[in-house]
Amino acid sequence: MLSTQQAVCKSGSEKIGPEELAQVEEMRVNPFAARICELFSDDGSDKLTFMMFLNVMSTFSKETHADVKMVWIFALWDFDGDDILGPGTSTTFWVFFNTLQ
Repeated sequence: MLSTQQAVCKSGSEKIGPEELAQVEEMRVNPFAARICELFSDDGSDKLTFMMFLNVMSTFSKETHADVKMVWIFALWDFDGDDILGPGTSTTFWVFFNTLQ
């Protein structure tokens, strides 16, 4: 289990990916680390700059307003990106879920 600072330093670069994010104490039991990196990366690389990492941590903080959290939680579940949680989303979710086992 790594602290936030250790995770960023361990990556050896200015960005951290899903593997490093999953090692941060607050995210270690979150199966969506890769998906979170995908959503929050600013260049589509699935790598987070330190500022984006802080944005992730802030978004999932208990002090963050529920409206903000709902936007990001919806985005986490909208795997196909069509802004609808429907059949396409559930199919993609089961593929994702099966990769976790």
